Amino acid sequence: MATDARAPGRSVRRLAQVGALVLIWLVWVPVAELVLVFFGLSGQEQGWMWVAALLLPLVGVTWLCTLGLPHHRGITAVGAVVLLAVGAATAASATPDDERVWKVMQAVPAPSGQLVDEDSSGSSWCTWGCPEQLRTYAVADSATSVEELRRSLPRAGWGAHGDAEDLRWCRSDFGLRLRPWHDESGDRLDVLVTTSC
Repeated sequence: MATDARAPGRSVRRLAQVGALVLIWLVWVPVAELVLVFFGLSGQEQGWMWVAALLLPLVGVTWLCTLGLPHHRGITAVGAVVLLAVGAATAASATPDDERVWKVMQAVPAPSGQLVDEDSSGSSWCTWGCPEQLRTYAVADSATSVEELRRSLPRAGWGAHGDAEDLRWCRSDFGLRLRPWHDESGDRLDVLVTTSC
């Protein structure tokens, strides 16, 4: 008889534990994602560490909230797998930040000529454009400089995509475009690195 009297209390306690866990997850995961995206943390070079730092503590919270429940280890394991999937998706879909785009630009072979301008634009939110790095070179002949870069880019790990009219270069998730132009002071060549290929 005594076990029957405790059963409703145990059920209410278990229901409260599950309800608290669900509520914690419904608040924690969106807030962590918002922090990662809002501050651009997941788009940094070591962004996966920020993702782990904000999401992994929830595994411990899940462990604590499920103590005393049947299948408590299984529930925690499923929670860990779900968080791993959410974290991997967050890190993989994050727009690289300005610093990563700048580092990629540093690795692009420079054409023969003089660097006359350098500019960066965009943000990891991509509201007014995703991060870009632009360098403008004064060159003796833009056609020769483009051909020189077309030969050297594959050795630097860039692959050509598109046709002659819309040729772009890709490496990982980064894109590169070469735009020759001319003004009154001579030939120019724009080298643009973007966060999409």
